[in-house]
Amino acid sequence: LKDTILPDLPSSSSIGPSAAAMVSGRLFSALIGDKLHRATKELLLNSPMFVRFAQESSQAAKGAFDQAVKKAEPVISKGVSAEAAQVAWKQGRTALRDLERKATQSMKSKR
Repeated sequence: LKDTILPDLPSSSSIGPSAAAMVSGRLFSALIGDKLHRATKELLLNSPMFVRFAQESSQAAKGAFDQAVKKAEPVISKGVSAEAAQVAWKQGRTALRDLERKATQSMKSKR
């Protein structure tokens, strides 16, 4: 009757020590893995070496950003200048007039 209800489970003597170690490792990881992860993360992020690395990399990134802005500034200011805006406005008005003229002509030709 026991054999029909419960399947055969391996006994501790039938599994090897490496399999038992894997099971105990998984159990250990499930129990304290999350706490260990958080503690390690806090320790590393608050370490003086990481803080120094973050400051140095921030300074390097700021320098690269400032150089990119200096190089792009003439192009940006030229593209946003008042003259360019006036030219674009005139071209838009001319294109709109041409479109209205063509629409009027096509309506007249259909009559």
